[in-house]
Amino acid sequence: MSRKLHTRRVGGMISAAILAGGVGLLPSPAAATPELVRQGPCNITPYGLIGMTWQEGGNVGITSAAGGPTIVFPDRLKCPINDERNVPGRNGRIQDFENGEVAWSPDQAPSMTIWTIKRNNQIHVHWKTNSDYGYDFFIVRVDKDWQNIDQKDISGNHEGWWTFTYNQPGWYSFVVEGCEHRTFGAKCRHGWTIPVGERIEQRDVSPQPPPPPPQARPNLAVTTTGSGESTVFHLKGSGFVRNAQVTIKGARIGPDGIFNYYWTGKARDDGSIAFGIPVPCVSGIQISFSVNDGRQDQSDHTNRLWSNTSTAACP
Repeated sequence: MSRKLHTRRVGGMISAAILAGGVGLLPSPAAATPELVRQGPCNITPYGLIGMTWQEGGNVGITSAAGGPTIVFPDRLKCPINDERNVPGRNGRIQDFENGEVAWSPDQAPSMTIWTIKRNNQIHVHWKTNSDYGYDFFIVRVDKDWQNIDQKDISGNHEGWWTFTYNQPGWYSFVVEGCEHRTFGAKCRHGWTIPVGERIEQRDVSPQPPPPPPQARPNLAVTTTGSGESTVFHLKGSGFVRNAQVTIKGARIGPDGIFNYYWTGKARDDGSIAFGIPVPCVSGIQISFSVNDGRQDQSDHTNRLWSNTSTAACP
């Protein structure tokens, strides 16, 4: 797949999607959906493809006219907060809901809809062609305050979804592009959908848990016996994971570069270690040792929690 697909620009679509008005565009086409009887507090009833998406997405107290079961999803789209409207400069329509936004975006597939649902500290973005028209895969992109912050490839066909977790307030908007595999790379012929999004206020952001306390590093001390070809480095330490497989790293820093050497061993039942490592060496050369017991440390460039470094010179 050509990676150029992942640097496509959205341009001014975001601001267009959040502006009301527009002229010369038709309402979303009527969909073959059951007539709905409003049982809840909604003062506006969506229609057409946006209405079908709203019905499938769930609403409070909606019952089919035939007397079917009431659909109650209080954490889904909920009620519309305005009428379906045009999107300036785009073919399609958009409508805002208490808990999300739905757009009909016919420049991709004639009946394609895309919508967002806000729940807890996540935004769920869904899209569907609502027909036999399909794509091999989709690219979904999220912007925060009109700056791209993430992008994913999602396996395709007729629909897809993605869950995005936010931790800051701002305007989050999503667009989707359908693509087809080619012999060399891929082809995305129809461009991005109309953006849909959510305004996240500070009150919507869940408090972040405090960072975990830093892990205590194991202690290590190194001594030597012998000399020359019979040199042995003795490693003693404590604070390791009990009975853990450990990795021992020895680094020699010289004028010709840094050379790393590795050995393995096992910690004792009490978390201590004691190893003797024969290393034939030339007097005066220094070797720095550290030991890892499998624990991780994201602040270290190796992503491992190493003991303190203990340096000893060849006798």
